[in-house]
Amino acid sequence: CSGPSSRRADGGAECLGSKAMVSCGLPAPEGGLPMAQLSVSPGVRWSRVVGAGVTLHPPILIEDRMRLAVVVGQREVWVLDVATGLGGSVFRAGTEFLGNLSADGQGRLYVASSARVYALTLEGAIRWSFPLEPPVGEFPGVPDVTISPTGLFVPSPEGRLYKLDLSDGRVLWSAKLKFDGNQQVVGRVDTAYMPTLDQGLVALNEQSGKVR
Repeated sequence: CSGPSSRRADGGAECLGSKAMVSCGLPAPEGGLPMAQLSVSPGVRWSRVVGAGVTLHPPILIEDRMRLAVVVGQREVWVLDVATGLGGSVFRAGTEFLGNLSADGQGRLYVASSARVYALTLEGAIRWSFPLEPPVGEFPGVPDVTISPTGLFVPSPEGRLYKLDLSDGRVLWSAKLKFDGNQQVVGRVDTAYMPTLDQGLVALNEQSGKVR
């Protein structure tokens, strides 16, 4: 699910994240598998209370694994079964706030806090992490990460755009840019686009990080 109301998949999956709740409208699973908590709303096959606090980002669908992943209460990552809603918290960031979730084609999760980028398995195991330097004397923002076929883009709170290797988190390149902490990178295989506060929209070479 890539937005507040996701695209339909698997014959009609439509998943929605809201305040402390994840719901999914699905065809009834063959064999009558138990649902987590049935909703009385028409078309909703199950709804799951996932904890207290506001869920700021919509869940994402890992389609080949039939799983939903969502950041709950800004501090926990939950992974749920698409068909049943069963599952729970797999990762907690302690006192750190978490940004959006991204997933690659192998079902691996990526999320950043104000202090660190985490690469996770669907079971919540940390594959690698990368430290971020917060700006001095300011309240650090929480970056939103973006997956590309060639790496992970992270606009850090210090004002530097990192491109990290998906397999081990090593820095492929970094670029010092002046941007709003809530910005995300948009790109394709050879070019990444980043809104900045002083240069407008900047186009960067994905391989080198140099401004085109």
